[in-house]
Amino acid sequence: MWLHDMVAHMKETNRRKLIGQIVRDEVARQGTVLDVSRRAGRGMSPSTFYRVFEGHPKTSLITFRAVEKALDLPDNLLDLMLAGDIAAIAAIPDTEIRPGMKRNILAGLSRIDAEEVEGHEGHDNNKHTQAL
Repeated sequence: MWLHDMVAHMKETNRRKLIGQIVRDEVARQGTVLDVSRRAGRGMSPSTFYRVFEGHPKTSLITFRAVEKALDLPDNLLDLMLAGDIAAIAAIPDTEIRPGMKRNILAGLSRIDAEEVEGHEGHDNNKHTQAL
């Protein structure tokens, strides 16, 4: 696996963990997993939330849509987080997202974006270092 690919995978994993933290905090703010699941209606089981909380790598975009709807989050917020799209999230009006949540998301994504592999000082697109 190329070092660039390893870094990309690490960042995606950390963004999924951030999504889990943000969703867990929002569920706690709104009640319990069972409360939110009941409000979401049919097809939304507590296990769906737990997969998101854990940052499960196979959590689908459809699951993200259901969680966004259940928690009244902006459309595609979780996709934007997974992509690390700081500019798009920063552009979401405060009328659509709680300012505190937005600050937490942006800070978390900025921290993840700044992560590098120890001993690796940037990436040259023309040269790849193959991981051992």
